[in-house]
Amino acid sequence: MSGSLTINNTSPLPDARLNQWYSVEIDFTAAATTDPIGWSITAGSLPAGLSIAGGGITAPYIQGIPTQTGRFAFTLHGSDSSGTPIVANKDFTIFIDGDGKTLGGYEILQVCLGKEP
Repeated sequence: MSGSLTINNTSPLPDARLNQWYSVEIDFTAAATTDPIGWSITAGSLPAGLSIAGGGITAPYIQGIPTQTGRFAFTLHGSDSSGTPIVANKDFTIFIDGDGKTLGGYEILQVCLGKEP
């Protein structure tokens, strides 16, 4: 019997604010998998203060209080507990805004003027 594991979220993930609580549920679809499903970052990294929480037989979350600004790229990896694991990998980015004057990494004024930095 063949199973499947799919991560459904799109990238980029919603922006976060420096030093403010952030939480986004990782939506996934699993068919014919063996619980629990483990989640990890296999490439890149989450910003300081964020981590993967939950998972197993429930949806995981990326959550915490980010303490670092910038754009971060990472690969999320999910794997079930079967003898021959069913896996899913997906690349994501997340932007952490430090001062509330940016939107997705672009200065708000420049966006309003139709210019990219």
